[in-house]
Amino acid sequence: MTILVLVAHAPLASAFRGTGGHCFVEQAHKVRALDVLPDATPESVATALTLLLADVPADTPLLVLSDTLGATPCKGAQAFAEGRAASRVVAGLNLPMLWRTLCYLDKPFETLPAIAAEGGVEGIRRSMEP
Repeated sequence: MTILVLVAHAPLASAFRGTGGHCFVEQAHKVRALDVLPDATPESVATALTLLLADVPADTPLLVLSDTLGATPCKGAQAFAEGRAASRVVAGLNLPMLWRTLCYLDKPFETLPAIAAEGGVEGIRRSMEP
């Protein structure tokens, strides 16, 4: 079973978790969220993730979705993931990414980062001009 971890600037992670649980009730127990406060450092985010996931066995696959590539939540998630063999980080969290990931969360772990990224990209469209 893969655990989905949302890491974003506060209060986005919790808001995404709530929205995901609203639409994918059966997957809600597989989702964790970490809201990153303005004064956080990548190191403090990595530590907070370690505490948040302390009850998850080390061999459990973790897919971490962060909001912005290069920002503190993403850097902290990457630092955390470096210490775990079965973890991947995908940046650019948006609602289509989350919903696509939740829809396919039971697929093989190796396929999930691409599924998440595809969901995020495919969910972005310019509105049609009249």
